[in-house]
Amino acid sequence: DVISAGNRSLVLQMELDKKTCKDRPFDIVFKAQNLNEQPVEVNGNYYLYPLEETNVKESSLKETGFKKASENPVATGTFTSNKEMTFNWGKFSSGPYVLKATVKDNQGKEVTAEANTILFSSDDKRPPVQSAVWFYAENTEFDTAHPAVFYFGTSEKDTYIMMNVFCGDKLLESKALNLSDTIVRFQYPYQESYGNGIFVNFCMVRDGQVYQEQVRLTK
Repeated sequence: DVISAGNRSLVLQMELDKKTCKDRPFDIVFKAQNLNEQPVEVNGNYYLYPLEETNVKESSLKETGFKKASENPVATGTFTSNKEMTFNWGKFSSGPYVLKATVKDNQGKEVTAEANTILFSSDDKRPPVQSAVWFYAENTEFDTAHPAVFYFGTSEKDTYIMMNVFCGDKLLESKALNLSDTIVRFQYPYQESYGNGIFVNFCMVRDGQVYQEQVRLTK
């Protein structure tokens, strides 16, 4: 997500994926530009706050919101704008967070930006937030030495999910998964019969709604 805050002589932006895998370090750039969209070098502070889900219903099909779980950040630090910074959030619990960044423009006015993300680990056994469908593709390019790896899950109880695997228009595999508030890891080693790749489709019907997730695995 890209969130920007204006009404100042400076625009501050940062890009943070909606889901962030905490198993490995990752990079963030805090972008600062003037109103002519020219980069500006400024120093600022960042704060990472845990969030908690609000209006959680019995069914995860209802949209949940988030609010700050605490005014105490679990991580703080300084940054220089427009330079790549490496973060390692592996020690934090899986779940929703908001990253807030603040700088001062040349008039001394504070400019802020914030973005939400869901921290998770590939070792998580259930979705870290209520999710009708939880999906994460770790590796979608495969060959004989490196299998494709992806994760599919749901917060729903006692669901039936159809999983179909296609190569071109040929159906290679079809099976029903019975999942209940869990995440399943899938690993597909490359086979010659896959040609340039395969297409995996998940479909779940719940309370009259259809949920689909699909991933293309390529050689």
